[in-house]
Formats: sequence, C-alpha cells, structure tokens
Amino acid sequence: MSIQSDAQNIKCIGIIGAGAIGQALASQFIRAGIPVTISNRRGPDLLASLIEQLGPNAKAGTAQDAVAEDIVVLAFPWDQLESVAAGLPSLANKIVIDAVNPVLLPGYRLAELNGKSSSEVVSNFLPGARLVKAFNTLLAAVLASDPGKDGGKRVVFVSSDDADAKMQVKDLIERLGFAVVDLGTLATGAKCSNFPAAHCLDLTWSNWVKRIYFLIRLGQLHGQGELSISVGKRIVARNQPP
Repeated sequence: MSIQSDAQNIKCIGIIGAGAIGQALASQFIRAGIPVTISNRRGPDLLASLIEQLGPNAKAGTAQDAVAEDIVVLAFPWDQLESVAAGLPSLANKIVIDAVNPVLLPGYRLAELNGKSSSEVVSNFLPGARLVKAFNTLLAAVLASDPGKDGGKRVVFVSSDDADAKMQVKDLIERLGFAVVDLGTLATGAKCSNFPAAHCLDLTWSNWVKRIYFLIRLGQLHGQGELSISVGKRIVARNQPP
C-alpha cells in the first residue's frame, strides 16, 4: 500500500485533549471527512456539548479509546504529559502527532528541556511511537479557520525522525488544505518550530520562503549564523511550492 493511500484511508483520528487546539483540529479533520474520537482528562460525559457542536463524525471517549484509532494527536497542556503518558497503553508503531508546546501556565513560561527538543522529551514518555511534530505554531482560532489565506495556503511545519510517518502526516495536512513545510528531523525542526521560535506564525508558503531567504541573507551580510544559514538552505531545498 502506498503512503498516499494510507493517509487517504484513515478511518478515524484520536485526539487526546479537548481544549482549543484539540477542538480546532477536530473541526478540520471532520471538515475533511475524517471522523474523530476526542478525549479529555475529566471523562467523556463532559464532552456532550462539544460532540453535538462537531456533529455525527465526532465521538467522545477516553484517552485509551483515542489511542486505538489510526492516528493519535496529542493536544494537551505540557504539564499533563507525564500523567497522560502514564495512563496510556503502548503506542509502539503508532503514528502520533505532537501538537504540544513546552509551555507552563500561568505566565507562558518555557519548560526545562535540558537541551532536547520538546518532541524528544515526548518520545521518552512514549517509547516506540512514530512521533511527528506538527500543528504547534498556529493559534487555535487560526488553526480552526480556512486554511486558505491571501490567495495561498497557510503553512503547517512538520518534523520527525520517521520518514514514512512524516510522509503520511504531510499527506494528511495537505488533505486538510494547508501547505506543508518539512523541517527535517525532530532536533532540526525544533530550531525552527519550538515555542517561541515560530509560535503564532500565520504564513502562506510563499511568505515563509521569503522570510527564510531574508534570514539567510541577513546572516551572510553580518558573517554570523552559519548553522542557521545552512539549516535554512536545506529546509528551502527540501520543500516545493504546493
């Protein structure tokens, strides 16, 4: 079976987290004809009004129900990571989309990551999961809105250490109507998409490329940022316009 057909044949996506990001993604998946199972930490009975709002292709469940679906999305606050992960069955070989930013509330304080990317930390809690970082750079209201903008498509950044899982998620994102920018591995992607590096960047593909080239040129002019210049060039070369 091809990567393309795998993504097109998704029967249901499980979402762990029913906050603003989880709801925004649920609405986009349903709009694209993909049913969702959405969970929260207080139990499915409290999601009745949300399910009514989302329509017949949405159902409430537990986190265990959500991880039984074809693809799992993590959309909960960072400080819940350890407790959520502890209650889950093995996610070995499961594609998991990490939309969580390492932010502590109140105050929007960055969590201590000890030199790792946030998804590398998540991977340690979910051994064997095929983790893909995506959907973490747009505000919930933007993520829930029309993927089209200014005659183009809004950008969703993607990174992963699993090439096949990343291709399937890229195809899913394009199915939703967004443009995809492949940032490479989790470690490389973190340099560009971890909070607050690219948080709230509501860009079309063409505007993103212009910004990258501006940063590359700025680094060249000042003789600084050789690593960033190299990373930027590789990212632009890896991606083609939608």
